[in-house]
Amino acid sequence: MKKVERSSLSVNQYFKEKDVPFRRAQYYLYKNILEKRGMEGLYDRRSKGNNLKFTGEMKGFVKGLLEYNRSLTSAEVQTALENEFGVTVSNTSIKDFRRKNDLSWVCSKRKHVSLDESGGSELIISLALESGVIDVFTDLICECVERKRDSEVFKESALIQKDHPDLRLKGRFTSEYNNLLQVRESRFKPLEEKIDSF
Repeated sequence: MKKVERSSLSVNQYFKEKDVPFRRAQYYLYKNILEKRGMEGLYDRRSKGNNLKFTGEMKGFVKGLLEYNRSLTSAEVQTALENEFGVTVSNTSIKDFRRKNDLSWVCSKRKHVSLDESGGSELIISLALESGVIDVFTDLICECVERKRDSEVFKESALIQKDHPDLRLKGRFTSEYNNLLQVRESRFKPLEEKIDSF
């Protein structure tokens, strides 16, 4: 900080030319803290419990809450913390706390659990893969697509010219149609001449 202040270079120039362990924006932030609180303001006190949202008191509250009722979701614990302490703690912090303290969520028999929450969908998918049902459906779909492609109706539809008067959608034309010689030549002709009937 002192080197930057004592330098004959401007702050911008100093940060461009010199190798500084922090950015220019941080320099102004640090300078402001030094003016207001001195060197003590720059020390990181998070390890001593300062500036932590999820305090020891809150952890004790959550531990008691979850030991009493393990079926509470992390969102419900989050709401309880907001009501009790007026602080919003992230879902991630609550999940980490549960994992560290072996307080994982336990399904209550009273609550309805969807197939996705219970892991049932994974079971159904793995059974479908193992039994070969998915392969049967895939083969069936591919066979139907091939039959359609080989059909006369499909081959005839491929011959239908783009922008056919019966198939036009709200008067919009493709670039291929607009680039046809006939269309370019008749571009400025009246509409009656372009289209036989309305």
